Amino acid sequence: MCIKTALPVTSAATITKYEYVIDATETLFNPCTNEYMRVTGYVLLKGHSTTTGNTIIGNYDFNYSNVNAVGVTSGKVYQAVGHVAVEFKAFYDHENDIYYIPVENINNKVSFISGGNKFESIFTYHARMNEDGSYKFLKEKLEFNTCQ
Repeated sequence: MCIKTALPVTSAATITKYEYVIDATETLFNPCTNEYMRVTGYVLLKGHSTTTGNTIIGNYDFNYSNVNAVGVTSGKVYQAVGHVAVEFKAFYDHENDIYYIPVENINNKVSFISGGNKFESIFTYHARMNEDGSYKFLKEKLEFNTCQ
């Protein structure tokens, strides 16, 4: 994975903290109740990174506590619970003006809960970049749309 960035490359460590609000408005299908859910609210993204020379190490977290949903057919009200945590390490390639991310860890678990009904998505992976630029997934878990 390569990302372009406008961050300056310096030899002194630079710490950057950030916080963003992301609109979560969308419609999702809930296979647990066999209906669509109208999702509203916002996701809070907080993070920080440390840049030293051509290396960036950082993490960020997406918090879903301000997201809820309403079943379009049933009218059931759901509260989102969970977060996405990401850790990464990137290196700057001066020649191509690109940051390469050889190490990335993502843990994602988001649930929509209404009474005894729980609609859940889980996605976790730990990736390492090989010398040829391809990724090796060391650990991966993917469970979308599980019902409890």
